[in-house]
Amino acid sequence: MMQAVTQQDRRGEGRIAVGLRVRLTYATVDDLVERFAVNVSRGGFFVRTREAKAPGTELAFELLLMGGQRAVSGRGVVRWVSPQGMGIAFTALDAQSRAVVDRMIASRERQGAP
Repeated sequence: MMQAVTQQDRRGEGRIAVGLRVRLTYATVDDLVERFAVNVSRGGFFVRTREAKAPGTELAFELLLMGGQRAVSGRGVVRWVSPQGMGIAFTALDAQSRAVVDRMIASRERQGAP
């Protein structure tokens, strides 16, 4: 499949990812897995925010537990925004973060959620 090359694709400089640090109210990874799973899919996640970035914005993100410990981190791109927040597609996750995401998906599937 061929895709059109846009003027933005032709620029010589690489894109710089915007930093996104989200401190969650969950104390443990187990709490995160059980309660945040509804916001996560294999391809990305939804985060509530009043300061949504524009679709197409590249992000370097961290999801932090209540005590400041990193639960999930990686890179993504904003795919859509709503008045409640934004949907972010994963573009890169380290092995630890992928394992946490996989646990969330498995938890959601056990609960019968789509």
